[in-house]
Amino acid sequence: MDRPVTTECLMTTRAVARFLCVVPKTVHRWRRRRGLPAFRVSRSAIRYDRHEIHCWLDRRRAQRPHENLICPGRRAKGGRRR
Repeated sequence: MDRPVTTECLMTTRAVARFLCVVPKTVHRWRRRRGLPAFRVSRSAIRYDRHEIHCWLDRRRAQRPHENLICPGRRAKGGRRR
């Protein structure tokens, strides 16, 4: 059974890009090439369900546990880059 999608859990391409610490162009590319789940709400608008993004990340982590998909170059709070 599909779960209902509410407007509170919908994200724009820009919001997903910020969440994943990538540029919006990367989000579009992942949607086309890597199956990032999305749906079109109008002719020019694409939205992403927050829950589906988390599920997609979990599946990617299971397939590639060494790959850091969220903020790959971001430092932890108080940490330094080496």
